[in-house]
Amino acid sequence: MFMIRNWSIRYKLLAVVCVPVLAATGFASVRITDRIDQVEQLSALAEQARALPAVVEYGTTIAIDAGLSMLRLPPVPAEMHLHAHQQVEQLAARPDLDPRLADQLTQLLGHGQQLKQAIDRNEWSTQITGEHADAFLTSVRHVIRAMLDRIDNTPALIAGSELLQVWDTQRLLLHQVTAFGMLIDDPRTGIAAATIPVGLELATLSESFTATTVSPDIEWLRAEAQRRQGLATAFDTRQETIEQLRTSLVGSSEHYRSAMTASTKTIADVLDNATATARAASLRDAALVLTLLGAAILLALGVAQSMVGQARRAREQALHIAHHELPAAIAHVKDGTDPTSLPTPSVTGSSTDEIGGLLQAVEIVNHTALRLAGEQARLRTQVAGMLETLARRTTDLIQQQLALIEALEHEERDPNRLGHLFTLDHLATRMKRTGESLLVLAGSPSQTRHDPCPLNDVLRAAVSQVDDYQRVRIGTAPAGVVIGAAVHDVVHLIAELVDNALRASTPDTNVTFAFSVAVDGGILLEIADAGVGIPPHILPDINTRMTVPDATEIHAPRQMGLFVVARLAARHRIQVTLRPTFDSPRGTGITASVYLPASLLAGLNHAAPVAALHHPRPLSTSGAGRHAHRSRMPR
Repeated sequence: MFMIRNWSIRYKLLAVVCVPVLAATGFASVRITDRIDQVEQLSALAEQARALPAVVEYGTTIAIDAGLSMLRLPPVPAEMHLHAHQQVEQLAARPDLDPRLADQLTQLLGHGQQLKQAIDRNEWSTQITGEHADAFLTSVRHVIRAMLDRIDNTPALIAGSELLQVWDTQRLLLHQVTAFGMLIDDPRTGIAAATIPVGLELATLSESFTATTVSPDIEWLRAEAQRRQGLATAFDTRQETIEQLRTSLVGSSEHYRSAMTASTKTIADVLDNATATARAASLRDAALVLTLLGAAILLALGVAQSMVGQARRAREQALHIAHHELPAAIAHVKDGTDPTSLPTPSVTGSSTDEIGGLLQAVEIVNHTALRLAGEQARLRTQVAGMLETLARRTTDLIQQQLALIEALEHEERDPNRLGHLFTLDHLATRMKRTGESLLVLAGSPSQTRHDPCPLNDVLRAAVSQVDDYQRVRIGTAPAGVVIGAAVHDVVHLIAELVDNALRASTPDTNVTFAFSVAVDGGILLEIADAGVGIPPHILPDINTRMTVPDATEIHAPRQMGLFVVARLAARHRIQVTLRPTFDSPRGTGITASVYLPASLLAGLNHAAPVAALHHPRPLSTSGAGRHAHRSRMPR
């Protein structure tokens, strides 16, 4: 059941189709899943990139507030700081954010809140405030760097690198604010400290922003840096000078903020484009994979359905030919029809594949079988002709021998010699029955006579054709006659059954007859012996062959007599069956039941039985045909 070779073609094709389709589906699912994960990752990174301005804004606001405090100027509005703080807080609370990045943002908020409170209370000196503000900006840079490190897109990374570059340049403004604060406190010693960060800014603007795509207005920033450098060199403590420094620093900070906003926008746009591209690619891949899988499945199902349908049609046609057309054609051949005049059973199929080749092979096999049947029929006809010729020649010689023996019996007066002649007569009669059996096997027509014969005489004539006839007990038979056309065949049939019964039983047992009249006017004759019997597993097969005789089923020499009985019974619709003799005192034995239909009988009278003579006798020759029975038995 579980062996592949025993599977039907449908299941084999299903296995062949499903395995690669499932494998392709698995690989396609993995690829589509990867695409979807990539889209989700890019989408999440794009959302985080949109949050970069909030981090930059928060860091810039805290830095400006620290710078204004160091310059002893009013702080930035509280609502500006609150807005920036809330934006970063919302970003840290997002569920799709990396937990490590969320922790960094939380720490950044705490650091900024602590710095803001210290600035508001004016707890530190200018230098210490600058140091704390610079540490805070370093923390902001680490957060921005952590957010950029999650990005795996070259254009976005370039924009992120520019963002960090602008951020680092902007930090120089804080150093300048710290130096200017020291300059306000001590103009003599603060000039050198104030001019150094301005020079660094000028150098950075000249070297680092020449090839950037989102660089700020370099000329304006350079002019403002030179202006602050001049103010620092000729610094005085007038409020007008401090206001000029403040205006320059705030303006430069706004330019840097604009450049960083442009960088973050570029990063977000690049990631959005990458997300859209990845989403389109995933949809395209999914559509392509589904289309290819659908086409492959449809093609496989079409091919499988074609093969299964073709195989099913071939099977149905082959079975129909094997069970109906070919047996009918062979039956016509057996009846004598020329095989060449019969159409060869063929299967329809126009394909040139292996199944089509198989159909052609089946057609060739059918043609060969029909040809062999024809040859077998011709051989059987030839054998039957030879058997008939030999049987007729033998029968003619036996007839001559019987005529000679009969003439010698009429002339002989010596009882001993007459007894020997009677023995020769009996042997010749048995030989004549053997020749008639060959005629039956050859299929030649039966002997006929015109006048009917009493049933009692028919039985005695049958017994006269067997050896050891003294063991046969006919008993009382119903009064009636057998029609002339069936006399010789009935005699032959009963003689064969009696001969089998005598041969199958021991010499000290008898073979008995029993009679009963059927309701339809026929008669049932039973011939019982007490012999060795027939094995139970063979008896049904023998009864079947007795009902439908076939020359191909002859099991000579043991069952040749039974086949002759079947042939003779089929001529006159006589029913013959064999059954065990259960009431036999010795052995099981066999009882042959012979049903003679009413069409073979005339004048049947069960009320007036006729007692059979102790010794059998031959049939009267009056009215008999050319081959009438002429045996004589001692009385």
